[in-house]
Amino acid sequence: MEITMGRIVVAGLTIGICAYLYSLAGDYPRAARRLPQILALCVMGLAAAGIVQAVVQILGERRHAGDPPPLFTAPPREDVVVGLGFVALVAAYIWAIPHAGYLVATPLMLLVPLAVLRPIGWLGIGITLLAVTGGILLIFIWFLNLPIPLIPGD
Repeated sequence: MEITMGRIVVAGLTIGICAYLYSLAGDYPRAARRLPQILALCVMGLAAAGIVQAVVQILGERRHAGDPPPLFTAPPREDVVVGLGFVALVAAYIWAIPHAGYLVATPLMLLVPLAVLRPIGWLGIGITLLAVTGGILLIFIWFLNLPIPLIPGD
């Protein structure tokens, strides 16, 4: 049950963040705004579907349980610390792009959680860093021509 409620909270926050990013993209040039707005709408739709799925799961569990479990319990302390760490990392990344440049901030932002949580090996981490940094560079710099600072002082 706790995991299901956590999914609802994360999906709700995701919808809020995507709505904010959708509105920010409205200020981009016409050609540049399409991709972020389409992506925001897709992610909001997936998050809404996740909320519906979680609610159906909760209702099913409560219906089949003789003594319904509590609707919400506090998450484990370690999960809260990891979540707050990710929020701090995203805030640091947003701050770092204009100060350190995209080509420095992005690989560091990706390296920290991958190195700490180690969901994949070091070769996979290296490939992920190169692929994500290169992919975003291709889309936002060369395809959309957005003025993102690439290196410190850019």
